[in-house]
Amino acid sequence: PNNNCAPDKLVEATADFGSTSRVPMLWIYIENDTFFGPDLSRRMHAAFTAAGGRAEYHLMPPFGNEGHFFIGSPDAIPLWSPLVAKFLDAQK
Repeated sequence: PNNNCAPDKLVEATADFGSTSRVPMLWIYIENDTFFGPDLSRRMHAAFTAAGGRAEYHLMPPFGNEGHFFIGSPDAIPLWSPLVAKFLDAQK
């Protein structure tokens, strides 16, 4: 936590992925994710989309003590499910 060993390489890899990605994506990050904090997640999204990837980015408020586990928490379902529903509806 709070010590991603190679954030620049991760951003670079995300750009590479964006250059070949053809499927729209929904990216949900949490303010208190200590593995992929707001600055890193924004940099990754910017690199991905600048390289041609299509991704909708959402930065959610802090969740619990560690936002990294947001998606796996049953308590978070009411928070992320509307974003997913809206994203999927837009893909039709």
